[in-house]
Amino acid sequence: RRLCRWRGRRKPLQIDSAPQFTHNFKLLCKQGKLELPENRTQWLMDLMPHYLGARYPEDILKLKKRYTQTFCEKLFQETREFFQWLKSVYLK
Repeated sequence: RRLCRWRGRRKPLQIDSAPQFTHNFKLLCKQGKLELPENRTQWLMDLMPHYLGARYPEDILKLKKRYTQTFCEKLFQETREFFQWLKSVYLK
């Protein structure tokens, strides 16, 4: 067993094994045995192209036009809300 620390959590979580390395959020949720409502799963699927664009420079030009300040602020706020929800559900 491994201990996994999440910032702000007093006690470490115990996990049997680390998830397989991947950039696929849906696969990470499955490996982590996270049961997300459909709207949260869909939001993660919508977020994934943004992550991949940052990860793979050749895709940045395709996405660059979308990244206005307003768009980025909205995406940041949605991401913050998602993590607050995730913590409230899984780190009780």
